[in-house]
Amino acid sequence: MTTTLRAYRTLDFGGTHETVYERSDYPLRLFVQIYDEASRESATAVVRALHDALGDALRVAPIEDVTRSAALRGQRRPVPWPQPTLIVHDPAERACAGELAALVRAALPPVSGRDSGVWVRDLPRSLTPSRGVIELWLPPSEGAAAAK
Repeated sequence: MTTTLRAYRTLDFGGTHETVYERSDYPLRLFVQIYDEASRESATAVVRALHDALGDALRVAPIEDVTRSAALRGQRRPVPWPQPTLIVHDPAERACAGELAALVRAALPPVSGRDSGVWVRDLPRSLTPSRGVIELWLPPSEGAAAAK
């Protein structure tokens, strides 16, 4: 069984902070969701930055265009998150999501009129959680948002 990233804690060494990743016996999986193909380039840059920082400690699923997926299934398109948002399935993963948020924030280009923060939210109770899963929802690209 592969040992992978589960959570973290930050240690303070006289003003210098060091992140320590704790390990678990199950993989942490990240699902990256975009709303338009124009956002794929930014999403790919985020995935690359996460891989550079975390290596094999994080398994990332292929990037999904949720608008296209909904259209293919004959469903209404999802309402976009206004900010990059990490959805945590297991509350025990919130600390890890916080660290991922910092890495995502650093990897995303600034967008005019949008806060640079990355939100961390719990999975709604009406949905079934999956152990070791965090979702990253990236808002539509500026051009796509302006065209709507």
